[in-house]
Amino acid sequence: GVPNGPGWAGGGPPPTLQFPPGGRGACAKLLPPCKTLTPMQTIDTDLKTQAFKLFGRLFAQSDPSRLDDWARLGLTMSQVRVLAILEEEQGLPAGDLAERLGVQPSTVTRIVDRLVHHQLVRREADEEDRRLVRHYVTDTGVDALNQMRSAGRRRFDDFFNRLTEAQLERVVAALKDLTETFDAVESKEHP
Repeated sequence: GVPNGPGWAGGGPPPTLQFPPGGRGACAKLLPPCKTLTPMQTIDTDLKTQAFKLFGRLFAQSDPSRLDDWARLGLTMSQVRVLAILEEEQGLPAGDLAERLGVQPSTVTRIVDRLVHHQLVRREADEEDRRLVRHYVTDTGVDALNQMRSAGRRRFDDFFNRLTEAQLERVVAALKDLTETFDAVESKEHP
């Protein structure tokens, strides 16, 4: 909906559009024809800036505690990403992992070496092509991911419990929109 009232970012009532005599149709007569704008082009730059700042602030406030959780388990962000990717799709070779992480296969090898050493990931030769090595999250690796999720869930439950049901519904709707948008951008970048 349209923001209004004192909760609006601008403070006070939102600005109203002023049309020339003759209403909205008169605007079309005053302006040259324009191309159709995509949704992102039609959003006010100040609103996008505000969204960016709020998202950054939320991320900055929530991420350090996640990093603490990882550190308690002795894991780096890259190792956690590998575990999460392999949990979603067991049996990936290093090349596929590297592509998903946006790094070189040699980098993935070093990350996975540490995970194998800590028994969080295991390597197996492909049954059909012995040259191909596949990677799997172990039960210990799944337990580590679940510990991190539980800690994160407890932290966010504290935040969510302070919201009304209507506020939480708006948060869920906004997060769905963001997720769908991220997915759409990702699918365009990596068809």
